[in-house]
Amino acid sequence: LFLRYFHGENTWDKSHFLRRLRNSPGSWMAWVWWKYVVGDVTRHPRFRLDRRSRDAFAAYLHTSRELDLFFHDTESSAS
Repeated sequence: LFLRYFHGENTWDKSHFLRRLRNSPGSWMAWVWWKYVVGDVTRHPRFRLDRRSRDAFAAYLHTSRELDLFFHDTESSAS
């Protein structure tokens, strides 16, 4: 499992990945289908994780929560 952590300067934004969905004629046709017919391009198959990846991510979340590795600002979440 490969994870990317966002800290403001190290990752691409959503538009980068959406552009890559339509970088060939066939890909563009699939993008049009998911964008305009389905109405949600983020449901495109390229955004789906296989079972092994989902299981690995679930294990990562479980262990991270057990170790209290997730931090959040309670003041900003209360507003």
